[in-house]
Amino acid sequence: IYYDWRSEPQPLRGEIFSERGIYRAGETVHVKGVVRTAEKGGWLAPASLPVDIEIHDPFGKLAGRASERTDAFGSFSLDLATRDDSPLGTYGIIAKLAPRTAGASPAEIRGSFRVEAYRPAEFEVHVKSGNESYVFGDAYKAEIRGAYLFGGAMSGEKVRWSLRLNPVSF
Repeated sequence: IYYDWRSEPQPLRGEIFSERGIYRAGETVHVKGVVRTAEKGGWLAPASLPVDIEIHDPFGKLAGRASERTDAFGSFSLDLATRDDSPLGTYGIIAKLAPRTAGASPAEIRGSFRVEAYRPAEFEVHVKSGNESYVFGDAYKAEIRGAYLFGGAMSGEKVRWSLRLNPVSF
């Protein structure tokens, strides 16, 4: 449910996202947006609606810009090829949707993705807790199993671990 202090009607709504959320510098980011318009008591997919898209790097510098139109399903897409030396961090996506009525301001939908230096996982770890739940003061007991994703066992490997207590209210 959309909530805003100013309860003005929202004639255009949308969502924008990338297919993975995290990329390495030098990879192509695939951005997708979906738009709906409020008409006759329902949400419709607007075809051929102009959309201006800007992507800003973590320092606020323009990393990409495009003008697209929504397709018959009310969606649009954009591919952004990042450079090998692209700054690492969170990139902001802003899509400005052309207003449906004269004199109205363009609606905006926002999203983000990250460009990071990372290595793919080489192993997986499974933790099986001795009990389903614990309370403060209980002793914690668990079985930890690790395996390399390329087939080898991890027997005898060193383990570094930490346990965090998070308060929960009901």
